[in-house]
Amino acid sequence: MFFTPERFSQWTHLAIVLDPFTQEALHYANGVLLTPSRLKDITLLKIGIAELGNWNDRRNQGCVAILHLSSAMDEFALWDRVLSDVEIASLTQ
Repeated sequence: MFFTPERFSQWTHLAIVLDPFTQEALHYANGVLLTPSRLKDITLLKIGIAELGNWNDRRNQGCVAILHLSSAMDEFALWDRVLSDVEIASLTQ
């Protein structure tokens, strides 16, 4: 587990790479690959209405968005291509 109590209140660089070619989601923390996960649906990602820091949004089902980010976000970036391990690591510098 990456987020242990001693890491709380520390700056952490998080990145997720969705690779439709290898059908994987790659999760990184501070430039280090934590877990690769197989993607169940490899259709191209299309972002519609989005909010940073919210997930499990089921408003279209009559519910409310839950699990709000209770922290601070310094920067956000979105690429239109798969970044390499080296590129992800360089973003943490």
